[in-house]
This record gives sequence, C-alpha cells and structure tokens, in this order.
Amino acid sequence: NYQARTKMNIKYGFMPSFEMDLISEINFAKKYFDFIEITLNLDLSEYTPKYISKIKTALNNFEVLGHIHWKINPSKELNKIYKSIRIFKKIGAKKITIHPHQTIQKVLSEINDFCNKNKIQLLVENVSSEPFNKATNLAELIKHFQKIGITLDIGRANKNSKKELNNLLIN
Repeated sequence: NYQARTKMNIKYGFMPSFEMDLISEINFAKKYFDFIEITLNLDLSEYTPKYISKIKTALNNFEVLGHIHWKINPSKELNKIYKSIRIFKKIGAKKITIHPHQTIQKVLSEINDFCNKNKIQLLVENVSSEPFNKATNLAELIKHFQKIGITLDIGRANKNSKKELNNLLIN
C-alpha cells in the first residue's frame, strides 16, 4: 500500500459553487489549488463566445477540468453533453468528468468517442449508489473503453466505506 501511494501524483482541485461568480471562484482556485473543476449551469445559452473568452482569460492556462452536470441524463440529452464538451474544449479543458449510471455503457462509448475526437480524456466519477460506488465495478467499466480514467470523490468513497476508499486508491 505504501509504495502504491507514494507513486501516485495527487492533485487537489476546487469545484466552484453555482451561487458564486465563476470568475472570482477561478481566482480563488488559482491561489489555493492545483486545478479547478467546473460544472456548467444547466442553461448552456449563457456560455456566449464573450463569456467563454472571459472564462478563458481568467483561467490564463490554469488547469481546468470539465464536469458534465449530474442532472443531464446521458441517455436522453446526448446533444446537451456534446454542447457541454465543446464549451469545455473552448475554455481549455483536457479532461471531463461524467457520473456513470447503470444504463450508460452504450452512451458512454459514444461520449468517449466524441471526447477522443476532440483530444479530451473522459473520466468517470465514483457515485453514492450501486453499482458505481465500488472500486471493482468502476475498474470493470473503464476496462471496456479506450483512454477513460477515474475522478475520485474522496468524500463519497469515504462515506461508502474506508475499505472501499482504500480499494479505489489501490486499483
């Protein structure tokens, strides 16, 4: 366990609040964290070219990860996911996180292909409920896809169980 942990490159990220101004949240993250993980609001129309440019300027090459909004249903709103990915690419995200759902495997393949074509790595995040709250199930999921990684939500993993948190860190 110790060797595996010492070889890991752990970075600490910040996820802004929807209630706060995104630009001030970016400035805060740049002072105290290694990267920022931005979730777009559900109404994507606010991400005009002018606003996207303002976000990109504020980031100024600071590492940014995208996070597909958890209320977007991948099976029913694939176009909204693609639009989100295009916005994330414009602001400089090289990685995008999505919450896996039980019925997501086919749709996840399409989303992963879209990300790969846009030179973005897709990451799946551990969730609170079965089956993707278990390290073994996440590991099985990512084996089926080229270039998919994991975003580890430590709070969720720890809430599930300390043993499961260790399994996620080791796997």
